[in-house]
Amino acid sequence: MKKFPIALRISIPVILLIFGSVLGGFSFYRDVSLSFARTEKNANAQARFSGDQISGMLEYFFRKNDVEGAELVISKLGGNPALKLAILSNENNKILLATRYELRNRKLIDTEAEKYLSDLERVRENMSSKVKMNENKDVIQAIYPVVLGSVPGEVRPSKVGVLLLQYDVSELKQTANADALQRSLEATVVLTFSCLLVWIFFDRTLTNRAVLLVKATNSLAQGNLDKRSGLQGSDELAQISVAFDRMADKIQLNQYQLKKIAERSELLNYLASQIRNSLELEQVLGTAVEEIRNLFQIERCKFLWCSISEDKAPQFELCYEASISDQSHSISHNDTIWQMQTLGQHLQNLELLRIDDVSVDSQLDHKSQGLLTYLGISSLLIAFLRTRSGQIGVIVCEHCKEPRPWDDDEVELLQSVTNQLAIAIDQAELYSQSRNTAVVASTQANKLSTALKELQQTQAQLIQTEKMSSLGQMVAGVAHEINNPVNFIYANLGHANNYFEDLVALILLYQQHYPHPKSDIIEMMEEIDFNYLVEDLPRLLSSMEMGADRIREIVLTLRNFSRLDEAEMKPVNIHEGIDSTLVILHNRIKANREHPAIEIIKEYGELPKVECYAGQLNQVFMNIITNAIDALREYNKTRSWDEISAIPMKITISTQILEANWVSICIKDNGSGIPEKVRDKIFDPFFTTKPVGEGTGLGLSISYQIIVDKHGGHLKCMSEPGKGTEFWIQIPVGHHTLTQTPILTTSIY
Repeated sequence: MKKFPIALRISIPVILLIFGSVLGGFSFYRDVSLSFARTEKNANAQARFSGDQISGMLEYFFRKNDVEGAELVISKLGGNPALKLAILSNENNKILLATRYELRNRKLIDTEAEKYLSDLERVRENMSSKVKMNENKDVIQAIYPVVLGSVPGEVRPSKVGVLLLQYDVSELKQTANADALQRSLEATVVLTFSCLLVWIFFDRTLTNRAVLLVKATNSLAQGNLDKRSGLQGSDELAQISVAFDRMADKIQLNQYQLKKIAERSELLNYLASQIRNSLELEQVLGTAVEEIRNLFQIERCKFLWCSISEDKAPQFELCYEASISDQSHSISHNDTIWQMQTLGQHLQNLELLRIDDVSVDSQLDHKSQGLLTYLGISSLLIAFLRTRSGQIGVIVCEHCKEPRPWDDDEVELLQSVTNQLAIAIDQAELYSQSRNTAVVASTQANKLSTALKELQQTQAQLIQTEKMSSLGQMVAGVAHEINNPVNFIYANLGHANNYFEDLVALILLYQQHYPHPKSDIIEMMEEIDFNYLVEDLPRLLSSMEMGADRIREIVLTLRNFSRLDEAEMKPVNIHEGIDSTLVILHNRIKANREHPAIEIIKEYGELPKVECYAGQLNQVFMNIITNAIDALREYNKTRSWDEISAIPMKITISTQILEANWVSICIKDNGSGIPEKVRDKIFDPFFTTKPVGEGTGLGLSISYQIIVDKHGGHLKCMSEPGKGTEFWIQIPVGHHTLTQTPILTTSIY
């Protein structure tokens, strides 16, 4: 073609523009299609993955009957912005759990999920999941069967629920469309730049001005954004040069803005990471102040707390300050800050205060300008925040050397940091409140536990005391009722004996004066065996007197053990209490068909009368000796008769007077002993090693309280397996002369 109808300055750009537009449009269309396909594929995969995980977790929690765990799983799904709806229904199509609380306990047919009933029934019937996309391809439904429970022996579970997950992929597609558009624009820019290089290539042999333009282009391509072509004129090359220079300026500006955005994002991400990783408010505030100062390249940045009251001026408390100098003047001083009227107005409204140049800023009055100039401040940026508890925080950025205009990005960044700090402070306050609440709850729980334990001990002691009181009353009543007729019999035995002797003397006198009685008298004397009767009746009366004495002794022993007339502390004979206890337990100590007798060895010392609660002390002797008898009999079950004969059962009871007006009572058996882990618990309430129904676990616990709490003494148990058991009771002789407890060194070991 000899003549081209269109000028090259028009034809080449037009051709390049058409080529670039077509190629860019095709690239954009292809990229959008691929992005949509990838988005749908990824969304389907994510829905399947989430459905598998969630259904598995729900089956696990329902198998464990942990409904709260299942509710927690569903509630956490609500935090997924892409999840539109999550529903778990049972086998009757009743909604059990849902991310929307109002849907719970409703029938599926009464909700928007009615249109999926057929799919839900097929999934429940086939026990297989189903993931599909709607006709508009903007919503994904993931339907999974969930086994809610089964009856043993079932081949196919009868309680099968269905999990419905709805994901909205429209936003994902919009994002993919935007990404595709961005990539297309980038490709278009690259394509345009390539076309420009092609055009420069065809004009490389032109004037030196074209060479300079090429050099400037290559310099820009190497990353030197400060290089410009500088061509002058009105021709096409000059116009291209001007356009090129403008493009370089734009790229340089964009790079600067991208750098600022990256720094801002980095700071915000760092602060967010600090908030997530630490609930220590001091660490977050210190990091934020230091990072802001470094990013803005200013001289000072600080954080202050502000307290406001109606009757006085606001007060400021400096928490953290990051500075490159040690200047003493600062706008945070209480005596200077409220001289700025503008700052007070912004604080009242919590509005950000921005002063690029103190000397010319129209927001400041003359007094405020003079104050800031005196403090050496050229530029000022202040942001305010309010926490949920009502506290007001202040972030102050100061620059002193020269005026420093604040960029809009910097202002926006400071506001974002302020918002992040407000969140961090709220989280720290909630964390502190939760810790305080936990401490209070723990303290209350400990108090309640202690109170419950004391209540149980008191209740057990009251029950046992009531039992012993009833037993004592019964014993005393029986002893009293027996004592009266026994005294009557005993008192008349002497008279009966005298009467008998008089009658015998009279009969003998008759025999002396009438040696030959009549036959019927002789027959009667032979029938009743008169001679034997006269000989045996005195022995009979003597035996009755011995029995009456034994009954009186038993009655006295019962009265001595019950001690109903000694409810208060009185001086008593300890040995009498021990002997009374042994008399009552005589039936268990003596031999029977199953066990030989238990030998009781008494090693009594010379003891004075001891001031004590006699009835309660007898109860202690009863509990300890009874336990010793039970331990010996249990031990005998594991031994043969030969072993029992070789080492017979013994209970040794010894008493002695200790120095400092204390007495000691030791009750020792030669049984199997007590293991250490059991010995440490024998005085605990309700602890027993006896079978159910044979022991309450209260005897030794109450004995410990009687000795330690009631008498101010000590009750100790010393035992080792195979060496028997020894109980030491130490009580003061008189409580009005109570002194330090003596150290007892006597032991069975």
